[in-house]
Amino acid sequence: MNKESITLILGPGNHQQKLVEALEKAGKSFEVFYNYPIFIIKRYNENGVLINESKNLFFTKVVQLVWAICTRIRVLKNTNYHIYLSNLIFDFWVSRNYSKSSTLLWAWSQVSLKTILKFKNNKLPVILENPMIHVNEWKSILEEEYKKFAPNKYRYYEIHPKLVKQMYKEYELADRIVLLSNFAASTFIKNHINEGKLAKVNLYAYKEGVGFIQKWETDKKIRFLFVGRVDILKGIPRLLEVLKKLHNTNKNFKLTIVGDLKEELSDLFDSKIEFVEFLGTLSAESLKNVYKEHDVLILPSVQESFGLVILEALSNGLFVIASENTGALDIALKCKRVQTFNPFILTEMEKVISAALNPNYYQQNTECNLDDFSMKQYQKQIVVLLNEVLKNNNSFINDK
Repeated sequence: MNKESITLILGPGNHQQKLVEALEKAGKSFEVFYNYPIFIIKRYNENGVLINESKNLFFTKVVQLVWAICTRIRVLKNTNYHIYLSNLIFDFWVSRNYSKSSTLLWAWSQVSLKTILKFKNNKLPVILENPMIHVNEWKSILEEEYKKFAPNKYRYYEIHPKLVKQMYKEYELADRIVLLSNFAASTFIKNHINEGKLAKVNLYAYKEGVGFIQKWETDKKIRFLFVGRVDILKGIPRLLEVLKKLHNTNKNFKLTIVGDLKEELSDLFDSKIEFVEFLGTLSAESLKNVYKEHDVLILPSVQESFGLVILEALSNGLFVIASENTGALDIALKCKRVQTFNPFILTEMEKVISAALNPNYYQQNTECNLDDFSMKQYQKQIVVLLNEVLKNNNSFINDK
């Protein structure tokens, strides 16, 4: 590693590799710590070339053991204690192995407190990437949703109280907190985090631009698509309620669901629903083919920091109907092919979906410019943010 470098801690978020790709072009050496599925350190030179990679199978096995034990003890599983413990183990490993020449830490929320404390003790800047909304808002929505739709089920999204306290401390110590949408930022402001501490960074789809628009065929059923984990916080119960009502008077649509069905919603699919086709999890290549066979993506999440699937759908030619509790409002400012609704008001959801049952909808809403959600723009935002945080250390990054 060079005299000055960046330490990057990554979590299990879908967009984590995008940050690595951005740093590869930033003109500064950096190291990346991965915790899933294997503890790995990758180190890159200032040209973005991988110069070293090492694995720690011991810590990987320890985490696997923790999960095996805790998930078999109901009282521990129900609080997701295994997630809290595995995060502590990962953080301990990073804090012992990061390069002491590092001048900045880009940390991942929930897995970084011990390492953050070491950087702050050395008066070094810390950027905290938070791939979710503020934990207080998360907890509030989670409580209401599970109480309403799965009161006696294992809570897939439960956050252990000790981990919640850790997240509060991470928020406090970070110099900047990276968020993925204005919706996410609003939850931090609501919880009294200074707006000047927040930095919004737009993600991007795997295709540049918006792609083509699917050819509309009036003689076929409208093909709605949901992609993601099939769970409470994705808003699936309310979506099915609305679609069942619409299906009573309009049979001209079907819904395809792609994703992992969580235990908490298994009851919803115990019996076959006439208009629903469930495909389960698919490879990225298979998913591309599924996109081509559909017209509209529906994302009814009651909370989601962004929703990368929105950009993926747009770049594959689909229209999008999405909850306001995602990054959809940000994208809709640039793209008329995105329509939004309040996920808690069923009449709003019904109105927007009903509009999409009219063939004219697809002819009237085609304008879409997603230049702000490109790889180039993402890289630029990362470099600007890093320079801003590093300026007090006189450790600027070249903007290539």
